[in-house]
Amino acid sequence: MSPHWWVGFPGAGLPGLIGLSSALGATALPLVTDVADRQLGAWWRAGELMVGVEAEGIALRPLVGPDPISLPQDLSAWQVIGASCADAPQATFTLGERVVVARAVGSAEQPRVQLVVDDEVRAEGSLARPAVPCEIVVAQLDPLPGLEILVAWRAGDGDAVVRGLSIFRAPVSLP
Repeated sequence: MSPHWWVGFPGAGLPGLIGLSSALGATALPLVTDVADRQLGAWWRAGELMVGVEAEGIALRPLVGPDPISLPQDLSAWQVIGASCADAPQATFTLGERVVVARAVGSAEQPRVQLVVDDEVRAEGSLARPAVPCEIVVAQLDPLPGLEILVAWRAGDGDAVVRGLSIFRAPVSLP
């Protein structure tokens, strides 16, 4: 693994990552992990998430564990995440029989992701850092049952831009 990668796992010295969601009356979205690097690439397919630096040929599966793997030569079966940065990213998915919108809100200083049902915020999580959300993917990204909410983001300016992912666990149901 590249020594300049940053991978964070809540409970491992990263306090306060949930934010103020419970104070707002919305269910708190648990943050599963963060990954960041200046040259970060990210790919997903059903049940799998992989991040890496193509030039180095190594990758991680951050929802499986910290051990590095070789980046596959052929990534055509994988969908790229966060290659571009959209304004006000969101994703629509179904949870039970409800249509849910996952959307990025807040400022670049305090970005958040919200789950909205019928124009009401039902769950929320903080990216816990200044960043610009670029893309949201809601999918099954690991072997555990349930969906993950992946927020691709960028932080910094010019040559110091860092690309990152924050991954939240979607609730099984919403109030």
